[in-house]
Amino acid sequence: MSRLPYGSWGLAVARRPSLWVTALRMARRFVPSRWWAHWPPRLAPTDEYLRFRSLTNSGRESFHDDLEFIRFLEWSKATRHALR
Repeated sequence: MSRLPYGSWGLAVARRPSLWVTALRMARRFVPSRWWAHWPPRLAPTDEYLRFRSLTNSGRESFHDDLEFIRFLEWSKATRHALR
């Protein structure tokens, strides 16, 4: 599965202050539970989790560009607000 570099996503989010809180919430969800218990420790989501999130968002198995990832964050933010 091809992934965008996390730095690329970070720059895309950094340019959109309205998504900072949403991005932090997603980052907390993306980090695998008990990440410190596996060696080497990795603060990145598993491939399966990214594939699931991408499939539920766009119907494809990976995010293809920064804009698609930003759309995912916007969708997450809108869904969270709609559920209130």
